[in-house]
Amino acid sequence: MESDEKIGIVGSKIMQMQPNNRIWSAGGKISGITKRTSQYGQDVMDNGQFNQPRDVDFVSGCCMLVRREVFERIGLFDEKYFMYYEDVDFCVRAQAASYRVLYYPDAVIWHNASASSDRSFRDYYRMRNHLWFVRKNYSMRVIGLFSIGLLSFAERAGRILMRKVIRFDSEKITKRLFELGRGFLHGLT
Repeated sequence: MESDEKIGIVGSKIMQMQPNNRIWSAGGKISGITKRTSQYGQDVMDNGQFNQPRDVDFVSGCCMLVRREVFERIGLFDEKYFMYYEDVDFCVRAQAASYRVLYYPDAVIWHNASASSDRSFRDYYRMRNHLWFVRKNYSMRVIGLFSIGLLSFAERAGRILMRKVIRFDSEKITKRLFELGRGFLHGLT
């Protein structure tokens, strides 16, 4: 950060607690059409392939270093999100204010991802907050937001169904799809 005053946020390499030597995040990217997020290197063995610092769309809030001036200029995390997408939103706002977001792999932490929340709980907040994030940061018309939400809903619902049909766990399927649908509807409001 000292080498470039435009670097506003720096994030570390984040490793999974279990299984060993698997990456949880090496910075993140936002897709062009749906604005869905994904983590570079997620669930990949760490063989040094993500050992170079680079600019990314966002870094995880579980480990980020933020220049004080960024807070002064753009404010704090948006509390409306509660969980999921608050870090993505913060990084996008920082970039809109001309700051860089940098992944820095020499700093490493271990993260026990989602240890405290069940899947249906996460499904709800990820869906709802994805729609809020798109609506807040990308001036799209309501029909565009609905289309993105519908695509996102269909993709996530399809993944849930495929996993659960193989195991045939109808109670979990129903609960997760209900929370996903609830998150979709709340995300539109």
